[in-house]
Amino acid sequence: YSFCTLLHLINNMPCDGNHTHHNGGSCGTDANKKKVKVTVLSGFLGSGKTTLLKHILENTEGLKVAVMVNDMGEVNIDAEMVKKHGGQAAENTGGKQLVELTNGCICCTLREDMVAEIKKMSSDHKIDYIVIESTGIAEPMPVAAGFTYGVEEGAEKRPLSDFATLDNMVTVVDLSNFSKYLSKKESAGKLFSTPATSEADCSAPEANYGVAELLCDQVEFANVIVLNKSDLVSGEEASKVRSTVSRLNPKAEIVVTTNSVVPVSKILNTGSFSFVEAMQHAGWAQELQSSGVTHVPETEEYGISSFVYRRWLPFDPSKLHRLLVSEELFQKKDILRMKGFCWVPNNADRSCQISCAGPCWDVEGEGSWYRSLSKKRLREELTDMGISEESDFTKQFPQWADPRVGDRRQEIVVIGQHLDKESVEGLLDSCLLTAEEFSKGDGYVFSLPDIFELDMNVEEVEEEEEDEEEEEDDEEVEVREKNKKAPKATENDVKRSKKD
Repeated sequence: YSFCTLLHLINNMPCDGNHTHHNGGSCGTDANKKKVKVTVLSGFLGSGKTTLLKHILENTEGLKVAVMVNDMGEVNIDAEMVKKHGGQAAENTGGKQLVELTNGCICCTLREDMVAEIKKMSSDHKIDYIVIESTGIAEPMPVAAGFTYGVEEGAEKRPLSDFATLDNMVTVVDLSNFSKYLSKKESAGKLFSTPATSEADCSAPEANYGVAELLCDQVEFANVIVLNKSDLVSGEEASKVRSTVSRLNPKAEIVVTTNSVVPVSKILNTGSFSFVEAMQHAGWAQELQSSGVTHVPETEEYGISSFVYRRWLPFDPSKLHRLLVSEELFQKKDILRMKGFCWVPNNADRSCQISCAGPCWDVEGEGSWYRSLSKKRLREELTDMGISEESDFTKQFPQWADPRVGDRRQEIVVIGQHLDKESVEGLLDSCLLTAEEFSKGDGYVFSLPDIFELDMNVEEVEEEEEDEEEEEDDEEVEVREKNKKAPKATENDVKRSKKD
């Protein structure tokens, strides 16, 4: 899920019952308060998620906790331990307090199964809480987005969030392997494929996700981050990882532990998850919103810092591709993470997102630049954002008046250790089109090879064309109306005009 996609989901989410509406009325009800709460445990393979789950079940503090395990052949929870925490195994969830989802991942292939099971479990009001342990190669953001999915309720569909509340997103990090995995180029499936691993483990789409990028996504989308296995690393290494994690997710609560022993109060009934706030968790998103304001956080004590690369010329696709493939940014410049908006000029309407974690990288289409939208679409977008005056929005883009530029830009957050800002900027600048090349016009720019295959979605193109045709029709009608209202020339006016 992209940043913009999740924003769309948020705008269409039902009320969670915990805030006041714009009209001043509260939506909190007794029904809302009785909704089953859910905590999701994420973290890479071997980080200690199962150990944390066992610890939770042994310390439920009187809560009746049901468990859902996304089983990829690695997890094994003792049945006696599951029964121990509630003592109602025969009564809860139709006789099951443990639900296993196998041969896939709840962030994609098994997401609908997860949603259906949560609905089924939440229907039993004897359950107080559900803890979900996702597989080690799952992305947490799509799992959270599952709470916007519709589920059957009689003759209608209602969102899952009507029945269950996402309470906390917890990510477990292996302190002893974090730095090593962050430099891995292999996919998660390839790195951990063994004769004992099932075929489903390594053939699922999520198994092909780069390890470094997966680690960053798991850290960025969390309320609580558990830095586990502190007994296996030096104090210096623990501090370095903590600094990196803090930079990737400045708002998360960080807990350093051994054997996943964490106060259960930090995992259950926290009320800490919010979709809106979750969008601000990632360090790169916060940096983009800081408008370039400099700050010196404690993380720089360990040489971890960041900056935002901003430029108003497009990248040459071939040059950018060569730089990313060479891995020079990551092998020689100690960059841990790069993410943001980028402008690749093959299609002037298509904005892009660049995402790099360690040596893994991706450039993909993100939507349309605002400057490429029809006037009608732009007004709709600004209205959705609560902006009444177009000038209030466009003033942040110094070249908005230029139709070839507008809001098109490079705006990329760079996070790394001992960053040489000028050197990194120099490498990225070398991938830009020169001012002379850009001045050659669209004929030259559009002739550049489309290496990243960023063709505009056909439906988007058709929608824009329809809007433009409607606007042209509206303008013609407006001209005709003006002509009708204009005073007609008299015979004397015509004579005077001819004489002149």
